[in-house]
Amino acid sequence: MSDVFFIDKNTGFITGYGIFKTTTGGGVVSVKDEKELNNNVTKQLILFQNYPNSFNPMTTIRFKLEIPGYINLKIYNLLGKEIHTLIQGRYETGEYKIQWNAKNLPSGIYLYRLQAEDFTETKKLILLR
Repeated sequence: MSDVFFIDKNTGFITGYGIFKTTTGGGVVSVKDEKELNNNVTKQLILFQNYPNSFNPMTTIRFKLEIPGYINLKIYNLLGKEIHTLIQGRYETGEYKIQWNAKNLPSGIYLYRLQAEDFTETKKLILLR
Protein backbone atom coordinates (compact mmCIF):
# COMPACT_ATOMS: atom_id res chain seq x y z
CA MET A 1 0.00 0.00 0.00
CA SER A 2 1.35 3.43 -0.88
CA ASP A 3 -1.56 5.88 -0.48
CA VAL A 4 -5.07 6.26 0.88
CA PHE A 5 -7.34 8.81 -0.80
CA PHE A 6 -10.77 10.10 0.18
CA ILE A 7 -13.13 12.13 -1.99
CA ASP A 8 -15.47 12.72 0.94
CA LYS A 9 -16.13 11.07 4.33
CA ASN A 10 -17.74 8.01 2.68
CA THR A 11 -15.78 7.53 -0.55
CA GLY A 12 -12.13 6.56 -0.79
CA PHE A 13 -9.62 4.05 -2.06
CA ILE A 14 -6.25 2.49 -1.33
CA THR A 15 -3.46 2.33 -3.91
CA GLY A 16 -0.14 0.59 -4.15
CA TYR A 17 0.78 -1.49 -7.14
CA GLY A 18 -2.67 -0.71 -8.56
CA ILE A 19 -5.96 0.22 -6.90
CA PHE A 20 -6.58 -2.39 -4.22
CA LYS A 21 -9.99 -1.49 -2.85
CA THR A 22 -12.51 1.30 -3.01
CA THR A 23 -15.35 2.09 -0.65
CA THR A 24 -17.71 1.94 -3.64
CA GLY A 25 -16.85 -1.64 -4.58
CA GLY A 26 -13.58 -1.44 -6.45
CA GLY A 27 -11.50 -4.51 -6.47
CA VAL A 28 -8.05 -5.89 -6.85
CA VAL A 29 -6.11 -4.58 -9.83
CA SER A 30 -2.85 -6.35 -9.03
CA VAL A 31 -1.49 -8.01 -5.93
CA LYS A 32 1.81 -9.85 -6.06
CA ASP A 33 4.12 -11.39 -3.52
CA GLU A 34 6.40 -8.58 -2.27
CA LYS A 35 9.53 -10.65 -2.94
CA GLU A 36 8.38 -11.23 -6.52
CA LEU A 37 7.66 -7.50 -6.94
CA ASN A 38 11.09 -6.54 -5.69
CA ASN A 39 12.78 -9.04 -7.99
CA ASN A 40 10.77 -8.50 -11.19
CA VAL A 41 8.93 -5.19 -11.30
CA THR A 42 11.90 -2.87 -10.94
CA LYS A 43 13.60 -4.74 -13.79
CA GLN A 44 10.62 -4.39 -16.13
CA LEU A 45 9.18 -0.92 -15.75
CA ILE A 46 9.50 2.37 -13.89
CA LEU A 47 6.58 4.82 -13.76
CA PHE A 48 7.61 8.34 -12.76
CA GLN A 49 5.47 11.04 -11.15
CA ASN A 50 3.95 13.37 -13.71
CA TYR A 51 5.31 16.91 -14.02
CA PRO A 52 4.29 19.50 -13.37
CA ASN A 53 1.95 18.30 -10.65
CA SER A 54 -0.31 20.21 -10.13
CA PHE A 55 -0.90 21.28 -13.73
CA ASN A 56 -3.18 23.36 -15.99
CA PRO A 57 -3.99 22.02 -18.57
CA MET A 58 -0.85 20.10 -19.77
CA THR A 59 1.29 17.58 -17.91
CA THR A 60 3.95 15.04 -18.87
CA ILE A 61 3.91 11.39 -17.80
CA ARG A 62 7.20 9.53 -18.11
CA PHE A 63 8.01 5.84 -17.87
CA LYS A 64 10.97 3.58 -18.56
CA LEU A 65 10.51 0.15 -20.08
CA GLU A 66 13.36 -2.29 -19.39
CA ILE A 67 11.99 -5.06 -21.61
CA PRO A 68 9.76 -4.76 -24.69
CA GLY A 69 6.09 -5.42 -24.17
CA TYR A 70 2.44 -4.49 -24.62
CA ILE A 71 1.41 -1.59 -22.40
CA ASN A 72 -1.62 0.56 -21.55
CA LEU A 73 -1.54 4.02 -20.02
CA LYS A 74 -4.96 5.30 -18.95
CA ILE A 75 -6.40 8.23 -17.00
CA TYR A 76 -9.19 7.68 -14.45
CA ASN A 77 -11.25 9.94 -12.23
CA LEU A 78 -11.48 9.27 -8.49
CA LEU A 79 -14.59 7.16 -8.97
CA GLY A 80 -12.62 4.77 -11.17
CA LYS A 81 -14.23 5.86 -14.46
CA GLU A 82 -11.85 5.73 -17.39
CA ILE A 83 -11.36 9.24 -18.78
CA HIS A 84 -8.81 8.71 -21.53
CA THR A 85 -6.48 6.08 -22.99
CA LEU A 86 -3.14 7.78 -23.61
CA ILE A 87 -1.28 4.84 -25.11
CA GLN A 88 -2.04 1.25 -25.94
CA GLY A 89 0.25 -1.07 -27.84
CA ARG A 90 3.63 -2.72 -28.01
CA TYR A 91 6.62 -0.62 -26.98
CA GLU A 92 10.32 -1.38 -27.22
CA THR A 93 12.87 -0.96 -24.42
CA GLY A 94 13.47 2.70 -23.62
CA GLU A 95 12.27 5.81 -21.84
CA TYR A 96 9.05 7.50 -22.98
CA LYS A 97 7.31 10.83 -22.32
CA ILE A 98 3.60 11.28 -22.96
CA GLN A 99 1.86 14.65 -22.75
CA TRP A 100 -1.73 14.83 -21.57
CA ASN A 101 -3.96 17.82 -22.23
CA ALA A 102 -6.86 18.00 -19.76
CA LYS A 103 -8.32 21.22 -21.18
CA ASN A 104 -11.93 19.96 -21.18
CA LEU A 105 -11.91 18.50 -17.65
CA PRO A 106 -12.77 20.14 -14.33
CA SER A 107 -10.23 20.72 -11.58
CA GLY A 108 -9.60 17.72 -9.39
CA ILE A 109 -7.49 14.71 -8.60
CA TYR A 110 -7.10 12.13 -11.35
CA LEU A 111 -5.22 8.85 -11.52
CA TYR A 112 -2.96 7.50 -14.22
CA ARG A 113 -2.41 3.76 -14.44
CA LEU A 114 0.29 1.99 -16.41
CA GLN A 115 -0.14 -1.70 -17.18
CA ALA A 116 2.56 -3.83 -18.78
CA GLU A 117 2.30 -7.61 -18.83
CA ASP A 118 2.03 -8.56 -15.10
CA PHE A 119 2.82 -5.06 -13.83
CA THR A 120 0.35 -2.36 -12.80
CA GLU A 121 1.14 0.93 -11.10
CA THR A 122 -1.13 3.87 -10.35
CA LYS A 123 -0.19 7.43 -9.45
CA LYS A 124 -2.22 10.55 -8.84
CA LEU A 125 -2.14 13.89 -10.63
CA ILE A 126 -3.85 17.15 -9.77
CA LEU A 127 -5.54 19.45 -12.27
CA LEU A 128 -5.92 23.01 -10.93
CA ARG A 129 -7.85 25.66 -12.86
